[in-house]
Amino acid sequence: MDGSDRKTIISGNGLGWPNGLAIDYNAGRLYWTDAKTQRIERSDLNGNFRKVIQKGQLYPYVLDIFGDFIYWTDWVTKQVKQVSKTNLSSVTVLRSNLDRLREIRVISPGRREGE
Repeated sequence: MDGSDRKTIISGNGLGWPNGLAIDYNAGRLYWTDAKTQRIERSDLNGNFRKVIQKGQLYPYVLDIFGDFIYWTDWVTKQVKQVSKTNLSSVTVLRSNLDRLREIRVISPGRREGE
């Protein structure tokens, strides 16, 4: 945990300002927000199979994964949004008028630590 054996998983190739980072342990995927490119992307845990899953988000900042859903905040729209991992075209706004949220976490009694 001192950073001495760190490994770059994702670099270059369109990265701007990667802000949020979340791991979907069940699916073995890494998700991140990028406010500069206005995208949310994912890859496997080794950085392979990179895919843009949301584009045109104004300032996606942080995100979390729980069950079949991805949750994130947007600093420009001041919203918390949700999308299904299986239907990426149907974004739902859960809350509005929230200024500069710096963290989002889904809390559930059924959620295990590290999940």
